[in-house]
Amino acid sequence: MRSWWSSSHFQTCLSQPPPPPPNSAFGSLVIRGEDNKIEIVGYFVFCGAGVPFQVSDAADFESYDFKKVDANDKAIREEFNAYIAWDEVIEGKKFADGKLFK
Repeated sequence: MRSWWSSSHFQTCLSQPPPPPPNSAFGSLVIRGEDNKIEIVGYFVFCGAGVPFQVSDAADFESYDFKKVDANDKAIREEFNAYIAWDEVIEGKKFADGKLFK
């Protein structure tokens, strides 16, 4: 993405597919970086063993990279907390905008 504004608009569009059932997911997506070097990244927490059908059935599911992480890893927990808190700098890149999904 070229600018944080266009990235923010795109990020809002990500929430348009049908959401997971209530109480089964929580997430935080952030836009980080500077103009012309923007990334949309974040964390989702799903109840159960895998990605819910409502998410995996989305037409653009293959566009996203979901990885299971070790919640007991201290570094992962600190990174997760930074994404939830929308810290000013996340993984060395400036925070520009964010969206919570619940």
